[in-house]
Amino acid sequence: MRVGEFSQYSNYKIFIALGGMIALALVGTITAILAMTQMLQVREVSQHHNDARFQMENLLTNLETAETSQRGYLLTGDQVYLTPYHQTTINANRQLQTLGQQSNGAPYHTDILRLQSLVHSRLAMLDQGIALYSAGDIEGSVASLKSGQESVISGQIRRSVSGIEEAQAGLLNQGRLSVESFAGLARGVSLATLGLTLLLASLVYYLYVKAIQAERELDYAKDEFVSLASHQLRTPATGIKSILAMLVAGDLGPLGQQQKYFVSKALESNEREIRIIDELLNVARADAGRLVLRASELELGALVAAVIAEQRTAIESKKITLRFKPAARPIHLEADEEKLFMAVSNLLDNARKYTPEKGKITVAVHEKRGSASVEVTDTGIGIDETEMSHIFDRFQRARNVLGGNIEGTGLGLYLARRIMELHNGTIEVSSKKDHGTKFVMTLPQRRT
Repeated sequence: MRVGEFSQYSNYKIFIALGGMIALALVGTITAILAMTQMLQVREVSQHHNDARFQMENLLTNLETAETSQRGYLLTGDQVYLTPYHQTTINANRQLQTLGQQSNGAPYHTDILRLQSLVHSRLAMLDQGIALYSAGDIEGSVASLKSGQESVISGQIRRSVSGIEEAQAGLLNQGRLSVESFAGLARGVSLATLGLTLLLASLVYYLYVKAIQAERELDYAKDEFVSLASHQLRTPATGIKSILAMLVAGDLGPLGQQQKYFVSKALESNEREIRIIDELLNVARADAGRLVLRASELELGALVAAVIAEQRTAIESKKITLRFKPAARPIHLEADEEKLFMAVSNLLDNARKYTPEKGKITVAVHEKRGSASVEVTDTGIGIDETEMSHIFDRFQRARNVLGGNIEGTGLGLYLARRIMELHNGTIEVSSKKDHGTKFVMTLPQRRT
């Protein structure tokens, strides 16, 4: 598998692995939510059961109080017993109503309805005994106490309550088992999710590392190709330059006017070709870490003036106004003169190419707080705001010049930035589309 194919393959696998991690996380989350929902439902049901049990216990207590109060009234005739009797019967009826509402929809609702019927029957018997006694039928009321029917119904009431409580306990046990089952499932899914997530994370890391390695190998292969191709191209290009120069100089015999014109044009094209090859070589060396500085003491103003002198003819041929603002006093630096010359030359050449006729270019040298700077300002076509972050990338050229007839490889600014980095300096740009561009190179100063 080739490097580029492996990179695409790794990216695809990384995407699949990340998708798997997200799917596992969703499964774990959904399972946990289901377990929590089930637990909350069981808790709610348990609360209803506890409320119902509390109401039934109070109901039995009120029934016992009512029976005791009725018996006391029938045996003594003292009406003081009627007050607690009436209060407890009111409470009992209220509790029956509450039980019916709470049990609505519950599996034991039918048992609650049966309990209500039994309690109503028992309360009716108690009321009948009091009514007989109040009417003067003392024997009939006392006979009702000894009939035993009340005891039968009271026993049925207690058995009904016990049955309802057993049904509630069974439902609660089922709910707890369901919660435990869901909790176990959630625990298992969580552990599996954790294990698989760690496995997928390791796979993603491995693929990511391999993808980076593949990209680096691809970049290295590109750089090696550029370096090798540039070396191989420079030798014949230099030989062609020598021959063309000899022809233009007349060393190989006189040339006619037309012949000399075309040979001169060929020599100019050859010069541009060699400059492009040199740029490619320097970029390849910079990317490979082989662009080594040979520092020496230099005067920055003189270096910038030399760059301007070299390019003045080309700049003024476009009817561009070129202005140089030197520093107030000499600025001495410890730098690689050849490479710094190249960086300044690239900025000035960039300004020339992107400034239309009758435009202006200003080059200024400044000294400030232990640093020195070179500013190249033009009134050219500018740079779109969306492209500013990529202006120093390799082979980067603005979209507004791609359709024009502006020469360039898109390597000059990249190389200028690398040279600044090697000198522990910086290069900054500010621009507005159709309003020009300003580059500022800043270098640490060495005072003498």
